[in-house]
Amino acid sequence: MCIPPARSIFEIGLLQDIQWILEDLAKLPVQYWHNTAHTYVQDKMGLAKTDAWLSTYGPKTVGVYWEDFSENRLLCPSGTGEISFAKIAKDLPAKTICVMRTGDYFSNDEIMAGCQFLKELQIS
Repeated sequence: MCIPPARSIFEIGLLQDIQWILEDLAKLPVQYWHNTAHTYVQDKMGLAKTDAWLSTYGPKTVGVYWEDFSENRLLCPSGTGEISFAKIAKDLPAKTICVMRTGDYFSNDEIMAGCQFLKELQIS
């Protein structure tokens, strides 16, 4: 089981919450799953810097949702918004499971362009 960061202050999964949960459940197979857009939104809201997430959990990350953020919209295909994916990728373990997460309101071409963007960054 993995715990992702929250997308808002109304959910469990702020930086300190994740730390407490992982400490409390240390004897169980519970790990961290990163979400690029959720941590970006928390950074924009002044809750926790993206760098803080990566320095705290980067080496322990099991998987990551490569999700971009653009014009106050989550679930954008990678490379279409404001997030620096190359910077994030270098802070993750080589064996991190990678999933591009998008909304169903994007065309197949937009989604494939996001996949190509990640491929060019050698994120797969």
